[in-house]
Amino acid sequence: MPWNAARIEALWTTQSAAISGAPPYLKKYVAGFAEMANLFEAAAGKLIDDVDMAVAISNCNEGDNTTAVRRCLINELEFTTEISAPAAAATLPLIAGTVIPAPPRAVAPEILAARQRLAAMRSPQKTRRGAIVARTARSLRGQWRWVDRGPDSIAPYRAKLACETSYSDLHGFTRWVQNGGPPPIGTNALNCREAVLVTACMAGLLGHGQLRATYRAAEAQARRVLGGDLLDMQRSDARGWTPPQLSTASAAYVAYVQRIDQTLTAYPQAIPVNLHYGLIPQAGDVVFVRGTVSALPNHVCLSLGRNRVDGRLVDEVASLWHHSGGTFTCAELYEMSHPDNLLYVPCPF
Repeated sequence: MPWNAARIEALWTTQSAAISGAPPYLKKYVAGFAEMANLFEAAAGKLIDDVDMAVAISNCNEGDNTTAVRRCLINELEFTTEISAPAAAATLPLIAGTVIPAPPRAVAPEILAARQRLAAMRSPQKTRRGAIVARTARSLRGQWRWVDRGPDSIAPYRAKLACETSYSDLHGFTRWVQNGGPPPIGTNALNCREAVLVTACMAGLLGHGQLRATYRAAEAQARRVLGGDLLDMQRSDARGWTPPQLSTASAAYVAYVQRIDQTLTAYPQAIPVNLHYGLIPQAGDVVFVRGTVSALPNHVCLSLGRNRVDGRLVDEVASLWHHSGGTFTCAELYEMSHPDNLLYVPCPF
């Protein structure tokens, strides 16, 4: 069925789960939205689902500026239809019609709370700094080799590997944090969080002094948890630790990483990613994969924002993990995990 103003108008009621929270001024442009949908359907050779159209509209919260709204709607429909916008879309006029009051609708409290928290954290300065760190991340593609550090990496500094990577220096990051000098690059071994922090330092947004102070405080926190077991654990290989020592080591590692995340990555303030409700990571935001068995995230990476890749719009991240042979690489956001497991914070650096 072709799109028309009445069908767009109906979305505000029938698709309230997706379109709730869209600013009322968007209702003025229902005729233009319908014409835009028809242009894309004709070019793509397929129909746009009502829910997809409702989501596209709800994400066009660009202020009552027809140029900005048109640009955003084009981006959303390119993402939905997986084609480039037809030429006529760029000049399609959005002419204001009569605003019909939207019927009352309930928005899930958790979505409202997430939007409020995001608005409180987001600022123009964070957006500018995020763009800087994202550009730096792109310039570092191919750097480092991923390692999975565990409880035995802090008592003393050792590391276990969860994948085979041809690293050249297993302890370069630790020495750099402790002693300063040039940041680790090349085939140094880093974990995902360390790659994010080194990128922020190389972007000029995180000072080495702050990084060193945080890691020293984290180590002190871990030592307090280890208590009297520390010396015995340092004298033995982790493979020989007793079950109580393993439990203590795990608790110490959680305390260690939590201190780093509380101070540098803002993980405790992270909000869920939800593309349908406009909760979308922007360039330079820190993205987390929710942890399954502890208070720690399973993975940390940097958002590169929504970009055009091979003719389609995708949400990208820069990630050091098991992708691309364990090197720092660009990947799609949803390659990291199921959408329900993704969280993010505006650029914390």
